[in-house]
Amino acid sequence: MAEQDEVNADAFAMINQFMKGGEGGLAPASQNGHNGASAAAASETVPYHRTKAEGGFFEPGELGSAPKATPSAPSGGTITHHVPETAQEARELEEKVVDKRLVGEDTAKVRVDRAAGLEHLQAVSDWDQLNLSPELLKGIYEKNFIRPSKIQEAALPLILGSDTNMIGQAQNGSGKTATFALAMLAKVDPGMRCTQAIVISPTRELAIQNAMVTKELGKHTGISIFALIPDIPKEQFTQQNINSQILSGTPGKLEDLVFKRKRIDTAGMKMLVVDEADVLISPANGRMHESVQNCRKMMHQNVQVLLFSATFATEEIRKWAMQMAPAANKIIVQKEELTLTNISQRFKQTEDKFSYLTEIYECMGIGQSVIFVNRREEAFALAKRLQGDGHPVTLICGTQTRGEEKMDAKLRDQVLAEFRAGESKILIATDVLARGIDVPAVTLVVNYDLPQRGGGVEMATYIHRIGRTGRFGAKGVAVNLVTQREMAALDSIRSYYQCEITEMPPSVEAFEEELKNLRK
Repeated sequence: MAEQDEVNADAFAMINQFMKGGEGGLAPASQNGHNGASAAAASETVPYHRTKAEGGFFEPGELGSAPKATPSAPSGGTITHHVPETAQEARELEEKVVDKRLVGEDTAKVRVDRAAGLEHLQAVSDWDQLNLSPELLKGIYEKNFIRPSKIQEAALPLILGSDTNMIGQAQNGSGKTATFALAMLAKVDPGMRCTQAIVISPTRELAIQNAMVTKELGKHTGISIFALIPDIPKEQFTQQNINSQILSGTPGKLEDLVFKRKRIDTAGMKMLVVDEADVLISPANGRMHESVQNCRKMMHQNVQVLLFSATFATEEIRKWAMQMAPAANKIIVQKEELTLTNISQRFKQTEDKFSYLTEIYECMGIGQSVIFVNRREEAFALAKRLQGDGHPVTLICGTQTRGEEKMDAKLRDQVLAEFRAGESKILIATDVLARGIDVPAVTLVVNYDLPQRGGGVEMATYIHRIGRTGRFGAKGVAVNLVTQREMAALDSIRSYYQCEITEMPPSVEAFEEELKNLRK
């Protein structure tokens, strides 16, 4: 399977080198996630990220989210220890390395609603309890993932122990990526040379990241993995690659090959994963919604469907989730628990946002920062203005091949790869970067514009944006720049999420010191 390990080389080349730590994946004993049930016969409350999670999927409280951690080296160097072979050895090793738990994980709670007849599939505490293959366990332990995180403890027994669907709500940075990556790797039969699992993601960046996480965890299994994204080099667009055992792709590309041209044989399909499901199944996002539905139509009814997102915010989205994943297990978090306790939310009221941004520019270089705007035209204009004032920034937005605001897929890959590597420190982005992308060094998120829809704040997008910081259990800051007229919108966020958004420190020096202290 060596040749399969090299497929998508062009798409992954710049990104692969920055994925060594399993970004978007497992926490070494400290993440979160969710399950649920449709006609649930049983429910259980297990420890989770400070979550009450009262009520069911259709309760007024929205589905929530949770943070994630990644293996970190002791101060001053990298981790260079023996790879544990068993759960007992892993526990012994855990006592010797840095504590990697998320803030509040020991006292946090999640509600697990099991579908009828699955009461016996209880949460686990060790990898050995999941009956994973030695090859898959080796990939897990090589990542220094000592034991399952909270979402994996609850979700994986239900996914692997049955063919029942799942609706999973996982906070930004919670380990959901590794949850479905391990689920796919465990369900795929390496001896069957056909496509058996597909994960659909809303952006090429997230599709590549999901493929990379799965590839890293499954590198000893011999399972073939390929990313189906726009602008695949022709030499990689082979039938062998297209029929890889696990495919990670964007809706349009997968629809083209599954539904329209029928280049992908779905007869052997076992699992369909929809990442950032609230975006992909919502009719409001017409074309993507249609593409996902068409892909599902080409698969047999017994395919196990897993829907993951940090937010399922409206009754309509919840209805579509239940239609696409009927009789599902569920994990539920109230909307008040969505905002991460390790992210300090701030605001600055100003009628001159640009001037204030230049005032705090030096602070944004402490760690890395993402500045979110609502429109690509504004992203280009802001980047040009900052660069003209001698403030280096980079920019990422959706693909557009013509005009002054041109950005093709290759440039998007390059910009994100350089940001991951720390070669650039400050990134201006539209919401193409709001979901799923993990860059652990991001300390600060600035909402130059509050996300908007229909005259109000787009609450789900707000949570996804600020979740680009505070990754892997680290602390972060989110700053909202608002005018006097936008103060009411800020109040609506406070009310909706029952969270604190406090005023910025009185001096830039005080803010700079605050950011420096985050990484101590």
